[in-house]
Amino acid sequence: MIKCPYCGSDNPDEATFCRICGEKLSAVKTIEETESDNQEVVKYCVKCGYGIKDKSTDICPKCGAKQTVKSTKYCENCGAKIDMNAEICPKCGVRVMYRPANNKSTILAAILSFFIPGLGQIYDGKVGRGISFFIVICILYALYFLIFPLLIGFLLWLYCIYDAYSIAKNINLGIE
Repeated sequence: MIKCPYCGSDNPDEATFCRICGEKLSAVKTIEETESDNQEVVKYCVKCGYGIKDKSTDICPKCGAKQTVKSTKYCENCGAKIDMNAEICPKCGVRVMYRPANNKSTILAAILSFFIPGLGQIYDGKVGRGISFFIVICILYALYFLIFPLLIGFLLWLYCIYDAYSIAKNINLGIE
């Protein structure tokens, strides 16, 4: 099968022109021919990671994905400009980490849990965890006349603040 460099559609090996867009296919190699060449890989497909050996190729010969940069995002490994939707860096071939668009403020999460235990977790999207912290800390503070529950409640409250901060940090790093 021959992939059209213009539209990415599959065509029979004997085809001269693309059956979808009508562009000439004579300069296009099959996937098997490209893999067997002794040329050095110049870049990697942003979608499938296939090693592309022709610098001027704008379409991946394996999956048909366009290789043009549409917005400014930079590879964390080599610093190259890459497509915002790229899963793999076309220059170095490293898988690009997912970064969520909705970053959370670590300071705000900690401040919310400082004033109302568990509110920082709710802000971070961990509603069940936030409600659990709130209930347990309220019960321990309700037993204020005993020193031990008061101390445990205070320590749990400090942990609640730290937990809200670390969840927001992990969300920003794409871990949670």
